This record gives sequence, C-alpha cells and structure tokens, in this order.
Amino acid sequence: MAQALSTYWAVDILLVGWHWLELLLHWLVLGLCWDRLEWLGLCWDRLEWLGLCWDRLEWLGLCGDRLEWLGLLLDWLVLKGLLLCLLERLLGRLLLRSLLELLRGLLERLLG
Repeated sequence: MAQALSTYWAVDILLVGWHWLELLLHWLVLGLCWDRLEWLGLCWDRLEWLGLCWDRLEWLGLCGDRLEWLGLLLDWLVLKGLLLCLLERLLGRLLLRSLLELLRGLLERLLG
C-alpha cells in the first residue's frame, strides 16, 4: 500500500512537472512570453509603432509622467479658484461694510 501510494505521488509529481515544462516550452517556442511578443509587436515596450506604449503617448499628452502639466494646471485652477473665492469673500465683506456705512450715513441724514 505504501509503495503504491509513493508511486502514485511520484507519477503525480512527474505529471505536474511535465505539465509545467510543457507550458514553459510552449511559451518560449511560440514566443508568447511577455518579453517574447516582439514578433507580434505587442510587447509592452514594443508598441511604439502604434504609439500606444505608455511611455510613447507623449503625442496625446496622456503618458503617466506627462500628465504632470495637466496636474499642475488642475492644481493651479484649484488654487486660482480658492484665491478667487477668498477674494470674492473679501470684496463681499468690503462691499457689505461700505454698503452698511452708506446706509448708516443716509439714515443719519434722514433722521438727522
């Protein structure tokens, strides 16, 4: 019984090992390994001819490291929005204060 079990395990290990070896050989022979897709032009670093490689999307301005200008632009717009909001509040308070002073002056003249 023990010998049959050990034989079973040995055959199982050999089959699994053969399966993995077969897969590896298929990947290498067919050139389907990630770094072997050059013949299809589909390797991630070989998509230059499509202009779709992540580091070649400069012409679209969509490359990850090329979005900095957009990020900076968005940051500037947010900062500009905050500055405009603060300026609006400040001007609003100044206008409100000047309107209140004007109303007080009118009331003082009317009630005089």
